[in-house]
Amino acid sequence: MKNEILFDLEKENYGYYIHDELRIIEKLVFSGGYRYDRSDFTFNPGTPDKTVMDEELYTAGVNFNYYRNSYAYVSFSRSFRYPVLDELFNFITNTVDTGLLPQKSDNYEIGLRHYFSDDLYAHVNLFRIDTNEEILYNPAGGAFGFGANENLDGKTRRDGIEIALSARIVEWLSINGNYSYMDAAILHGQYEDSDIPNVPGHKAALGIDVSPGKGLSLALNGIYIGERPFDGDFANSFDGQDDYIVLNSKIKYQWNNLTAFLDINNLTDKKYSEFGALSLFSFPVETAVYPSPGINVLFGVSVEI
Repeated sequence: MKNEILFDLEKENYGYYIHDELRIIEKLVFSGGYRYDRSDFTFNPGTPDKTVMDEELYTAGVNFNYYRNSYAYVSFSRSFRYPVLDELFNFITNTVDTGLLPQKSDNYEIGLRHYFSDDLYAHVNLFRIDTNEEILYNPAGGAFGFGANENLDGKTRRDGIEIALSARIVEWLSINGNYSYMDAAILHGQYEDSDIPNVPGHKAALGIDVSPGKGLSLALNGIYIGERPFDGDFANSFDGQDDYIVLNSKIKYQWNNLTAFLDINNLTDKKYSEFGALSLFSFPVETAVYPSPGINVLFGVSVEI
């Protein structure tokens, strides 16, 4: 029997934060906050001492209620993400990478939500997200080229716009929809000017809700996901993953404290893939897709006591 090495990976997290709002006038609010966060990682065997990661975060924003419930806003926030334990551990080489760094992002937003009436509003949001040390899986990374999680050697930028609309046509019928466009690119490093893998440029959704009464409600929604590079294709060497549209429905009936629902997903039984990546074990490297479920049904009953 071969000797096996068992790893004990632990993480302890500490932190504190402060946040406050200041109302200058009735309709104008300033907000801001600060957060300190620290994590101690321990890996046994391998590294007897702790690996410490800590970050300081900030947020600031202004919200102006310019007309009835309508408001405009501008905000900035600095966020982060520590590597998770599964990313620090390499399952192929059976080693721990203590050099993997947290990724840090600066998020800028400006937008408004305007209520044309109590039953109709539109929301527009412009954003920019700049990320350093972004954690991504590189199929050709690692000491032996078998794949590893790495910090990207260049800053990434995601510029985009989100548009949403919600309307209650009549008491029993409402429609809502949203669309987003994102330009996601690697700005520096060996993959400069490449699109970020697995990020679609276009996304959209449209939903219809019908409530005929007597506890019955029906919903139909469609989701569109545009083309995007395969996960791991930092150089954009392959054609992108296919775009797709999926239709889903939900029927719900509520009677007193009893609720029953029936979800029918992928109504048209469309063949599509939500996720695709470069194959890890093929030579030359090929693309691989993970098929998504065809038409499927979920039924349930809940009781509120």
